[in-house]
Amino acid sequence: INSRHFQVTLDTLKMAYLAEYRRISLADPAKPVTAIGEELENLDVASWDAEKHAHIVKASLDEQVRGMLSHVFAIGGADPYPTPLSWYHGEQEIDPDVVARMRLTEGVPTDPTVRTAIRTKSFVHPEGEFSQVVGLSPIHRFGVFVQCDDPNTAVRPGTLLGFYPGVVYPNARQMNEEIVRNNDYLFARIDGICIDGRDWDVEAARVRQKLLGLQLAGVPVKHQSKTVSQASPSSGIVSLNAYMNPYGIASFINHVPPGTEPNAFLFGYDLRMNLTSPEVLSYVPNRRVEDKGAFGLFSSHDESIYMHCVVCVATQPIRNDEEVLVDYRFNPKYEQPAWYTSADPDAARRRWATG
Repeated sequence: INSRHFQVTLDTLKMAYLAEYRRISLADPAKPVTAIGEELENLDVASWDAEKHAHIVKASLDEQVRGMLSHVFAIGGADPYPTPLSWYHGEQEIDPDVVARMRLTEGVPTDPTVRTAIRTKSFVHPEGEFSQVVGLSPIHRFGVFVQCDDPNTAVRPGTLLGFYPGVVYPNARQMNEEIVRNNDYLFARIDGICIDGRDWDVEAARVRQKLLGLQLAGVPVKHQSKTVSQASPSSGIVSLNAYMNPYGIASFINHVPPGTEPNAFLFGYDLRMNLTSPEVLSYVPNRRVEDKGAFGLFSSHDESIYMHCVVCVATQPIRNDEEVLVDYRFNPKYEQPAWYTSADPDAARRRWATG
C-alpha cells in the first residue's frame, strides 16, 4: 500500500466525518454531541467508498467557501492583518521593549492586556456564531483566536475557518533556494502544490500604503472594480481584493504545542472557476505562479481551477478566547526547528513517504 495515498484516504475520511457532523448539527443545533456521535456511527461513514468521501468533502467545502467569499464581497472586504512587528516604533501604543522581546525570543508576554493591545479587529464568521481575531499568542508571536459572545457557544466541528494566504507554486521546481530556506510558512499540500505564506501580510501592508497614497493624491480607487480578467491569479499581480479577505489568516495559526490536541486541520482544496462570479473570486487570498511546464513552452494548469488553495477547518469545538491550533506535519526527513514537536509522527511519516 502506498503510504502517502493511504494518508490521503485517512485525511479525506476525517474531512467526511467533519462534514457530516456539521450537517447533522446544523439540521438540529440543539442535538447533544453524544446523539450526533450515535447518528454518525449509524451512518457508518467509514464504510463508504473513497469517491463518496471526496464528494461529501467537496460539497461541504464548496458551500462554505462560496458563502465565505460572498460574505467578504458583500462587506467590500476588510483588512485582517496586524501591523508587521518590524514596523513598530516608539510612537506606537505598544511598548517597543515588548516588541523587541517578541523579535528576540520564542515566547511573548502572556499578560492579556498586552496581548489584547496589539490585536487586530475581530471579524464575525459568515455563520454568525463567533468571531476570529489575530492577536499575540503565548505560544509564538501572533495567533488566531476565537471570540464567542455566548459562553455556551463554540465553533462547530467541520466549520470552514478560513484560507491559507500566499503565493501558490503548482510545481516545486518553480521555487528557488531563497524561497525555501528557513521558511516555516511554506505549506506543501499532499499533492506537491506549495503555498508560500511568508510576508503576505507585509505585502498587504505595502499595498494598503500605496492605496492610501493614491487616495491622498486624489486618485479615486475602488478595489472592487478589479476583476479576474484585470488581475488574474497567474498574471504575477493581484488586485487589492486578495489582501482584503478577513478570513485569509491561516498563516497566523500556530502549531499545536506538546501535550495539546489540534483543534483545526489544514486541507488542500481546488477552487473552481464556476463556483461563483469573477468579482467574488477576486477575494481569494492567493496569487498563482503559472507553471510553464518542463521546457517553459506550455502551461500545465487545469483552466477549470481558479486557485489551488489550502483551507482551515475546525476539528473540535473551539470556545471563547481559545487559540486555533493545527499540526504543521513537517517532513521528518529533515532537521526540525527546536520549537517543533510532531503531534502525529505516524501521519507525518505517511504524508511524506515516497512509496
